[in-house]
Amino acid sequence: MSQFHVVSTKTCKFCKEAVNLLEAEELDYQVTYLEDDPCLKTLMAMANLTTVPQIFRPDGELVGGFNNLKAYIGRI
Repeated sequence: MSQFHVVSTKTCKFCKEAVNLLEAEELDYQVTYLEDDPCLKTLMAMANLTTVPQIFRPDGELVGGFNNLKAYIGRI
């Protein structure tokens, strides 16, 4: 994976803000919508991830939500 991965819903305000931040920082990303991938919804529940966005670094590590992404980008 060479890009950030954003798990989102199509109506999530914070998800859109996360995508806007990634774009502003010129970082590559991919968005997956829970509505389009029922397996992902199951995996999130198994991992006890109950909110969106859930943002993953290019190496697969979980960053967390939008506020976590802002803090993480401040460090890179």
